[in-house]
Amino acid sequence: MFTLKTDNDRLLLASPDLRAEIYLYGGLLNHYEICRPDGTWFNIVKAYDTPQHARGSLTEWFRSGKLSPYACRLRYGKYSFDGKAYQCGKFKLAEHAAHGLMYDREFALVNSHADNQSAEVEIRADYAQDDSGYPFPPSA
Repeated sequence: MFTLKTDNDRLLLASPDLRAEIYLYGGLLNHYEICRPDGTWFNIVKAYDTPQHARGSLTEWFRSGKLSPYACRLRYGKYSFDGKAYQCGKFKLAEHAAHGLMYDREFALVNSHADNQSAEVEIRADYAQDDSGYPFPPSA
């Protein structure tokens, strides 16, 4: 039996031996826990204490951050596409753009389902084309 609980900041999916917590801030997978044979729970994700903790410290480590439309680093935040040069700069680490543009967006629950066999959620955040270094519309 799977369950699904939602509140304003997070989604909780659970079964007798698995649990997941997703923060709507950043679309972060904050917990993915497995039940050990002794009945204790083990979280395989380095978690934040609360959604507010994530908001205040996400850029320190980017735990579970959504790295989109690029992951890791863009050297000096620059790249070229189709013969045109672009400069991204939302977050810089050293002198390089890092971790995409969606890591701190508010996601919304679009669909959800839980039954005896599974639980699932679909969340979405729209890209507002607000970084001049990525002026492209979101893909469907």
